[in-house]
Amino acid sequence: MRILFAGGGSVGHLAPSVAVWESVKNKSPNASALFVCSSKKDDRKFLKTQKVRKASLIAPKGNSLLFIVLFPIAIIQSFLILIIFRPHVIFSKGGYVSVPICLIGWAFRIPIVLHESDRVMGRANKFLMKFANHLCIGTPQKEISDDDVMTNLSIDITATGNPIREKILTGSSDGGKRVTGFSGKRPVLLIIGGSQGASTINEIIWNALDSLVDICDIVHLTGRGKMNPKKSHGRYFQSESSYEEIHNIYAIADVVLSRAGAGTIAELSSLGKATILVPIPKLASGHQEENAHFMQVAGAAVVIDQNNLNRTLISTIKMLVEDEIKRKALSERFRSFADPDAADRIANILLVTANK
Repeated sequence: MRILFAGGGSVGHLAPSVAVWESVKNKSPNASALFVCSSKKDDRKFLKTQKVRKASLIAPKGNSLLFIVLFPIAIIQSFLILIIFRPHVIFSKGGYVSVPICLIGWAFRIPIVLHESDRVMGRANKFLMKFANHLCIGTPQKEISDDDVMTNLSIDITATGNPIREKILTGSSDGGKRVTGFSGKRPVLLIIGGSQGASTINEIIWNALDSLVDICDIVHLTGRGKMNPKKSHGRYFQSESSYEEIHNIYAIADVVLSRAGAGTIAELSSLGKATILVPIPKLASGHQEENAHFMQVAGAAVVIDQNNLNRTLISTIKMLVEDEIKRKALSERFRSFADPDAADRIANILLVTANK
């Protein structure tokens, strides 16, 4: 059985697909996979660390000025990929990479399974619903309208949860100390801004670094090309990314400051981390804001609007670092949203769909 995984533009599209593939391999050892991602360096670097077969597309965003020129090229690339790999089923995580692959797959009558991680359905998945056989939902949707469903009355919809890689649960404090050089005797703040980093958050942290290291050790994943060589301290560890060691870095963290992508939320909830979410404003129909709001209402995370960062971020970090009772309450509530069986549910759907 051959499964093509389509998605990219950010690691948030790729990591859940890797989790599903791990489950598929356990259930069907003879299966093979191809991951189709964007041509971005972060996408290709992440998939290389996962040791999976991959291909990339020059796939433009719909709002790109080069869309008219590049989209036909992406269609041709998709055609060649599907002709060569001949998948039995396509698993699409959404994003602009998935559109040309799924359109050609539909033309070849290859069944398509979509997965929507976020509270607000992305434009790619919303468009592809009319061509898909199955839609898997990671978190409760803010809205799937009747019009959306009416575009494809035969589509099956299943609430599966958001899958995480098994490796995420295998980290250790000793591993975290090895990576960072920290003693493990002080609270640890982990700052992650997604695969591309978060310049706004980075600047605020650097400006307040001297006061923050007085109360905690800091692990700062800045994003590619965004490290600050002028900031050096024995209680401050920075790296562009840490795909191979993120499980150990998670393990050592007491408080996490993060963007609000659904994949990261799924990983942090599975570990029960006391988390401050700073959603990217107005990104892709405001999906990060909706993800964060859902967790805030549930009392599972602290949420800060990006417009208020300068005024409230540092005081909020200090409050959580110093308040162990608050951290434990957030941790327990956040962990209640973990769904360890999500990858298995999606793997079963892929196997059944492919066999049909």
